[in-house]
Amino acid sequence: MAIRAKVVSGSHLMVHEAATRETRQGMAKALEIADLNPVDTGLAIAELRVPFRPREHVEVRVANSLWCSDRVQVRPEYATKLRDIYDAELATADLGARSAVPRINAWVNQKTKGKISHIVDALSPLTALVAVNAIYFKGRWTRTFERKLMRDGLFTTATGQKKQLPMMCQSGRYSYYEDRRLQAVVLPYEGDMAMHVILPATGTDSRQFQKSLSSGAWESWLAQCKPAGGTIQIPRFKLDCCALLERALKALGMERAFDPDRAEFDGVRAEQPPAFPFRQQDSTVHRVFFK
Repeated sequence: MAIRAKVVSGSHLMVHEAATRETRQGMAKALEIADLNPVDTGLAIAELRVPFRPREHVEVRVANSLWCSDRVQVRPEYATKLRDIYDAELATADLGARSAVPRINAWVNQKTKGKISHIVDALSPLTALVAVNAIYFKGRWTRTFERKLMRDGLFTTATGQKKQLPMMCQSGRYSYYEDRRLQAVVLPYEGDMAMHVILPATGTDSRQFQKSLSSGAWESWLAQCKPAGGTIQIPRFKLDCCALLERALKALGMERAFDPDRAEFDGVRAEQPPAFPFRQQDSTVHRVFFK
């Protein structure tokens, strides 16, 4: 399954709803919704939720939650937005207690059917709010990979290391694009969803290639995909990724949201301490299994 570059996580949008003034403007810029009025923003969020509607042969679940310190008061209008727009669960807890971390992780584990067993390692006693977004997807290929065709094959990792891995194989017609830098193919699931596989050309520096990726390039490749016959070989793999986002979000214009002297989050009222509602020790965790 592919998630377009312009799609932002529910947790960031929920935090944006609590922000005001310049903090809100900076977050809107980073989330690429600065040009949208409140009505259009609501429509855009509703559009993002369309792929997660129930459908046959595909199980997709999206879950949002906001965990509030017992020292924090959530303003009623903010709580209403979270429930009505994001279908978010609101919970109050002593986030400085030892039970807080396992409680949040248990929620994530349950929502992802055990695929993500934990998302929080530790919380500061000064933590005011924790915004969590979890997505669970399980789909069936439109054209299944037959187990009898699986063979070990040589696969080159992003670091240039070569490994013998079980390779899934099938032949047919696919939506396909190729240029001197890459090959791209669309592998559809039943239920109008798809995984997009991009293979850099031989000899391409993987780091430089990743830096060149953008939403504009992505849209261009998709627009140029055309039906083509061929054989697909991809390894069975498990992808596990964790990233600290504070530096990246600051670079996108969210510096004020991380500044204890300037951050403006009027959607909540917090006692002292903490000095300000959101000191985001933010991470994104993705676990993907293909077989």
